[in-house]
Amino acid sequence: MLEDVRNILRGNVWIISWTTLVMNSFGFLVWPFFALYALGLGASPFLLGVITGIRALAACIYLPGGFIADTYGRKRIIGMMTAVLGMSYLLMALAWSWRVLLLIVVIESLSYIYVPAYTAILVDSLPTQKRGFGLTIFQHFSFAPMVLCPAIGGLVADHIGLMLAMRIGFALTGLVCIVLGFVRSKSLIETIEPTKAKFVEVFINSYRQQFKFIRELGSELKWTMMCFVLSIFGIGVATYFWIVFATREIGLSAGEWGIVFSAGGAIALMAALPIGRLIDSWGREKMIICSLPLLAFSAFAFVRSDTFVEVLVVMIVFSLGSTSILPAFTALIGDLSPLRIRGKVMAIKEMAYWGGSAVATTLGGYFYQNVSPKTPFYVMVIFVLISTMFLMTSLRRSVPKSSR
Repeated sequence: MLEDVRNILRGNVWIISWTTLVMNSFGFLVWPFFALYALGLGASPFLLGVITGIRALAACIYLPGGFIADTYGRKRIIGMMTAVLGMSYLLMALAWSWRVLLLIVVIESLSYIYVPAYTAILVDSLPTQKRGFGLTIFQHFSFAPMVLCPAIGGLVADHIGLMLAMRIGFALTGLVCIVLGFVRSKSLIETIEPTKAKFVEVFINSYRQQFKFIRELGSELKWTMMCFVLSIFGIGVATYFWIVFATREIGLSAGEWGIVFSAGGAIALMAALPIGRLIDSWGREKMIICSLPLLAFSAFAFVRSDTFVEVLVVMIVFSLGSTSILPAFTALIGDLSPLRIRGKVMAIKEMAYWGGSAVATTLGGYFYQNVSPKTPFYVMVIFVLISTMFLMTSLRRSVPKSSR
């Protein structure tokens, strides 16, 4: 097991992993409490949904990101836009109203144009038959800070005040991202041969060719993408309202929510290695089909929780269910994507993720404020179970054939 981990964490995978680890060490101090930060700047629950929805919509710049990654290579855009991401965090620390925060999160989202290249260079650098395990190792290693940092961030917020703690945290995260952007640009090894093309033409053609490219994808890949979108939409309706419901309806403090978040993260990380093995040996779809119902159960049980302990147990179950979702979907989509167009496919995957999230979070805010605080979680249950049933009808294999 340890030898396999060492073989995975080398080269590009190692560089991406440790830089993401450092970024997350600071990011997890603040991001679990972003919803409370927006509310503290004057946003209502519905406006919180709008802010996070527009943030997600702006991230649909992923599509040209994929074309850029497949044209100019992965390395350059990853380094440059990581630094731009850091600059957006510095601005976020200075926000004085929800309107200003809205403008800044658009800048932040635009910087994520590098994510298709980021995902593609990881998939490119992993052996085909160990992609599920490798992606889980990456998640396990680089997201280790979620075990302690949310609890630390929440306790600091309880001690010095949420708004001050968030401003300090965003400022530190921004400085770290700027430095690591330069590190990535110098250390990563390109995985494809860049071609010469005019940037404006690549950018325009990425949108012009979008629908043609999607039409040419295989039916199996399209079906997988649709199930991915349904799952992400369902999860996204409630994403930013777990903490709002926990603090406003159940009565948890920021520190208690931080402890809950950290505990769930610890359980998820402990389960990540065996789950990664199962993704490769048992099958991508089977793992997703087993995991999605856990998320549905968690959402249903969460709105019936009354105490800190009940919320803690529910979020541990949620963390177990969510651990395999992204690695399994990413590995499955990667398996179905030829190497030369994998950046474009990953861009469409990311656009599907953020496009679905944009609609979902906005609706979640509307439901929370105008229908009932419990409604976003019930909607999540419905869509997650629909996705599960669709995947059950398409289960054909345990380990997909290599496309590389």
